[in-house]
Amino acid sequence: MTYFYMLEDLGMNYTLNRPLFDGNATSRVEEVRSIAPRIVDFDSWHQCWLDLAKRAEREGRWLDAATYYHQAEFYLPAGPVRNGLYDDFSRTFARGMEGQENYERFQVPYESGSLPGFRLQAVGAELATFIFNGGYDSFVEEFYPFVRPLTEIGYTVIAFDGPGQGGALRQGLYFDHAWEKSAKALLDHFDLSAVDWLGASCGGYLALRAAAFEHRIEHVVALPATYWGLDMALRQMFPGRDRALMSLFRAGDRDGVEEIVAEQRKSSTNFRLGDYPRHAHHGDEYAFRLPLRPVQARPRRRSPARHARCAGHRR
Repeated sequence: MTYFYMLEDLGMNYTLNRPLFDGNATSRVEEVRSIAPRIVDFDSWHQCWLDLAKRAEREGRWLDAATYYHQAEFYLPAGPVRNGLYDDFSRTFARGMEGQENYERFQVPYESGSLPGFRLQAVGAELATFIFNGGYDSFVEEFYPFVRPLTEIGYTVIAFDGPGQGGALRQGLYFDHAWEKSAKALLDHFDLSAVDWLGASCGGYLALRAAAFEHRIEHVVALPATYWGLDMALRQMFPGRDRALMSLFRAGDRDGVEEIVAEQRKSSTNFRLGDYPRHAHHGDEYAFRLPLRPVQARPRRRSPARHARCAGHRR
């Protein structure tokens, strides 16, 4: 897998690479390369990807269209336009997956709505069940190429959008740091007594959080164990400015902090992205609240026999 440098802005360049990460998207490289010179801000980003999406849909390239619709909505503020592009993404992805073997969609009842996702049965003898969730505002469908190979080595995969993500967010299910609640709903729905859990990006934190309280989660893979968005932002600042910001932050100097953030915003997509809410589906509701102090996990209960079997395979 090659990482491409097509845009000066490192944040936007990373997001530009997302459609090229799955290892099967080589046909998209030249198409993406063709729009890169025209991307200079959020507006041009949106229009370039939207043009690609519409062309791919006209040509019946459904999965390419879905990916490009996802890119087109990525930097938009919350609202009807962004939600409409999610609908376009969901519609074209479903069309592209029609007839795909070993791909089962599901909806798990949860609070006022449901948690959408897909299930992939292990090929051959089943070693274990892997539950997967992405991070922050990801769409679970974009991870299909990433998790599908797990079925070839004996894992059944159940991947889902949790509160605040993809199809769950569009039902008014907002982020909730207590990920064990959605974990319980999922495990109860599929009547699972022992699973392993894989979380990507901020989902790495969410997976660990769920495992701390849900005893049926026996092993966790956190890619990575991200738990603090500020830590990621600091790593993308000019050398020395991260330490300056934290010094002012600890001193309670709000004006000084705002001055540095304004300075960084001039050259960083990630800082400019904070200028408007991307996750408020309507109104000004934000339901992503991480705990500010360590939580006390309850004692774990394992199946000795299964734990020994898993340990033999994976340790």
